[in-house]
Amino acid sequence: MPVHMQKRCPGCGESFECKSGLVALCQCRDVALTPVQREYIAAHYDDCLCRACLRQLQQACADQVCGM
Repeated sequence: MPVHMQKRCPGCGESFECKSGLVALCQCRDVALTPVQREYIAAHYDDCLCRACLRQLQQACADQVCGM
């Protein structure tokens, strides 16, 4: 059974639904991150980020220099 959870984004504090049990329908499914971006998230956050923060991270890390 798919797991859907209400979460609070550690980046901005907004509430969002995480569908980790059915990633194909999750809000983050089409946000492609580089390995550097993924490492930045893992090092700075303990949980999923919302789609808006993921997009913001993509912009901030476009030149491989992360810093949201």
